[in-house]
Amino acid sequence: MFLLSHSAIFAVFSSAKRQWVLGVVMLIMGVSSLYAQSWTAPPTLPVFGSSDFNVTISNPSIDGGATVSTNNTPSINASVIDAFINYCSTNQTGGLGGTVEVPAGIYSLNPIILKSNVNLQIDPGCVLSNAVYTNTLITSSGKTNMEISGGGVIEGGAMTAPGGNKLVYLQGVNTLEVTNVSVEDSGNEHLVVENDINVTISGVTIADPGTLKANNGNYLANTDGIDFYGTNFLIKNCSVNDGDDNICAKPASGGCANIVITNCAIGVGHGISIGGGTSYGLSNMLVTDCSFNGTVNGLRIKACDSSWSNSLVQDYGGGLANPVTNVTYRNITMTNVTNPIILESFYNGNDNLPTNKVTSPTNLSYYPSIPTVVNSTTPMYEGISFDNIQITNAGNAGIFEGLNTTTPNINGLSFSNVTISASQEMVMWYATNVSIIGVSVTIPQDNPYANASPIAGSWTYDASVTIVPEPSTPVLCLLGLAGALLCWRFGWYRGADVCKRSDQRQ
Repeated sequence: MFLLSHSAIFAVFSSAKRQWVLGVVMLIMGVSSLYAQSWTAPPTLPVFGSSDFNVTISNPSIDGGATVSTNNTPSINASVIDAFINYCSTNQTGGLGGTVEVPAGIYSLNPIILKSNVNLQIDPGCVLSNAVYTNTLITSSGKTNMEISGGGVIEGGAMTAPGGNKLVYLQGVNTLEVTNVSVEDSGNEHLVVENDINVTISGVTIADPGTLKANNGNYLANTDGIDFYGTNFLIKNCSVNDGDDNICAKPASGGCANIVITNCAIGVGHGISIGGGTSYGLSNMLVTDCSFNGTVNGLRIKACDSSWSNSLVQDYGGGLANPVTNVTYRNITMTNVTNPIILESFYNGNDNLPTNKVTSPTNLSYYPSIPTVVNSTTPMYEGISFDNIQITNAGNAGIFEGLNTTTPNINGLSFSNVTISASQEMVMWYATNVSIIGVSVTIPQDNPYANASPIAGSWTYDASVTIVPEPSTPVLCLLGLAGALLCWRFGWYRGADVCKRSDQRQ
């Protein structure tokens, strides 16, 4: 629950500027809390029995007493670990399984299968090394109550060539935690959790030191960090550097709902994304207290419409029935990010973003000259909020690439306390119900849009923008007080509650 401290109350009254920012932000936080009541509780954490099985210690009941060794062949090590996992999953009193522990050492492995009621503990100093980089090293399907933990490394073995399969691939799991491990050097996506419910990913590091060393400091293409779809996700305290999307929701594969991404450090890669493709829709997503440094893309939603001649099925939107809706980006800092914010409607595995100045979007070959009717594949972006965003030295100030449709596909953007410095202007085409509160966009003065209206530093075309004036000091104080009371009563997006409860075992 969010409580307003005495120092915060004092700050509300200390200066006009601070009154404005705190008052509006507190009100937004409070009102957001009302909407959050439809969200489910934080993800349930897995619970395990007290049994602990060290795979290097012989147990006559498991695989005839065989053990894992740094000298074993990959197939033997995989066979032994699978045997320990099977025994732990199925033979423990009370049905809660236990922990399968892999101690420090470098173990070459063939693929292993994680099962219900097992915590695979990869100890600090332990490296599970993929014997064949195209293999998926750890899989699971249709299970419940499982965890990967311990502080060790899952190493993919990729060096100079992308390809193969996802390194860690956990499907159809109910109640899953992946915590305090590093997933490295994948030739494809690093960590993929699909069609899952109640997932916590905490303290995970995605990095590719082996690949960078072997590949002249270059990352491999299509090596996403964390990809997911499902319901009730908490992704927190992660550090992600890779060759594609850093963290990516995949509503092209299945519906996504009730997602919190918080306190993550995003480096090299393509940012925190939704898509490509949004055909199953996404609702209720909060990205908060995250930093971006040197990322190609920052916050990104990407899909396309089937009426476009260059469209691909896997990148279709979801039409009016399956929109991307109720997404909030809050307390975000970005430095040296090329494309800090992108909502794109012509994504087909590649970006098709405006790069040349034209008199209107309809001068671009892929824009229809007259409005088209929304269909079941049109990407719909509704209720997208940007609160307290600080962007420095960006390539551009943001791209909001709406469609020329009879029903606007970008509807309900809101910006509050957003500061951007960039080399190029913001582009906003075909958007409606855009609310601007306390936004500053700074671009070079020789840019023709440097002093544009209604948003200085922006090129808007057929966009319905409302500039909300800064209210007077008494009104600001009332806004802050109202917001504080709402936060106290309902909790702010349950964000603090989500993070606190996720660290507590039930």
